[in-house]
Amino acid sequence: MQEASERNDRSINFEIVTRLRKSFLQEEARRIQWALDHINHGERARTGLMTLSMLAEQAGETSPARLETIMNGFERPTFKFLEALSVVLNVNSEWMKHGNGSPLSSAER
Repeated sequence: MQEASERNDRSINFEIVTRLRKSFLQEEARRIQWALDHINHGERARTGLMTLSMLAEQAGETSPARLETIMNGFERPTFKFLEALSVVLNVNSEWMKHGNGSPLSSAER
């Protein structure tokens, strides 16, 4: 913890809180990250990686701030926002919102 604190020029307390928050990362954020990783390792990898800011913009946000707070565990996403993300990331919306079923359609597996 001390090493990470010094490396990142942050307090030990901040490092502890950050690690705890990441360890309890909301399931929705895990699914968003999985879908983003999936798209970035597929066809998109040849044309350039999709960043969080690009994803937020394509999902209709005016800035990446909301998506960043969701990914950092500070906010839970709305179903409407998860629906928009599922369209951009081309994943099953029921999986994105609730974790039900497969993330990809059978044709994409």
